[in-house]
Amino acid sequence: MKDITFLEFIPIVMAFHIWGNDLANQRILLNTDNSALVAIINKKTSKSKRVMSLVRHFVLHSLLHNIQSKAIHVPGKKNSIADSLSRQEWRRFRRNFPQADETPCTVPTSFLDLISKIEPDC
Repeated sequence: MKDITFLEFIPIVMAFHIWGNDLANQRILLNTDNSALVAIINKKTSKSKRVMSLVRHFVLHSLLHNIQSKAIHVPGKKNSIADSLSRQEWRRFRRNFPQADETPCTVPTSFLDLISKIEPDC
């Protein structure tokens, strides 16, 4: 079974992991169409052990880099860049965000190790 909240939280946590230094001392507003994820990010907790492992990493990088974050709910239709990415609609993504890098950044091994060690919820 897919845990969409877990899956949608991964790129946010990865962004803090990769670009923590660039985001240092900033206030970040996170837009998501997932209401459960809004609550998790704002409360910094989850009942899911699996999601909680990401919360810990998210909070750690927030503290290390002095990043303040808040999540708000934005319906997918009003968040077309994120919606096109999640649906793998690359042409639509490029049309909505032409300044995006053509080549994706490399996912650090340290992040891949973190994700690979997360146990599925029972």
